[in-house]
Amino acid sequence: MTPAKSCSKNIYLSFTKAWLNEFLANEPQGELLLTDILMKTPLHYYELIDSEYRRLMQDIMQARDQNALCKLKVHNRVMSILERFFVRYYCKISTTHRNFKISSDEMQRLKLVEAEILKDFAFTPPNITQLARMAAMSASKLKLVFKEVFGLPMYQYYQKQRLQKGKAMLITKKYTIKQVASELGYIHVKDFAKAFQKHFEQLPEEFIN
Repeated sequence: MTPAKSCSKNIYLSFTKAWLNEFLANEPQGELLLTDILMKTPLHYYELIDSEYRRLMQDIMQARDQNALCKLKVHNRVMSILERFFVRYYCKISTTHRNFKISSDEMQRLKLVEAEILKDFAFTPPNITQLARMAAMSASKLKLVFKEVFGLPMYQYYQKQRLQKGKAMLITKKYTIKQVASELGYIHVKDFAKAFQKHFEQLPEEFIN
């Protein structure tokens, strides 16, 4: 809802995972799109509004009647915007996408593994056998695809995210170094300081100052 003579500069497309799965279920390129989107969840992708997007939006904004044909016209324009968005997005990723040899279903299971190891840094994450069982993959395959998708071996990725959280906590100045170390599961502050220095090339005290 906008006042008359307003100028709309942005269009936001929002959809659920369930809708996306159904929408792309029978698309030949649906698997690539699902895999790429799941890898980047939450996805923030931007394009400029060109003349075609403007034309479609103008038809939607000018619709005033509530009769069946008018509603059909609005629905048609909305679906045209979605179709155009996904076609252009696919063209972009198909030329730059790495050759991931995993399905969208495997990608969803991989995201569950990621969420599990990052759930609570105060506790040691499950071992590779437990994570492989969760992902319904062999341990060797899980290690391989995790590195391919996230760019780092699993422990290195975990450690990176762990220390990034520590850095974010220190930035707030609400926590002491000892409190941060404890929150991240370090028994000794010196171990946290050593890991922090290795990753950020400065001690926590230096970073705070």
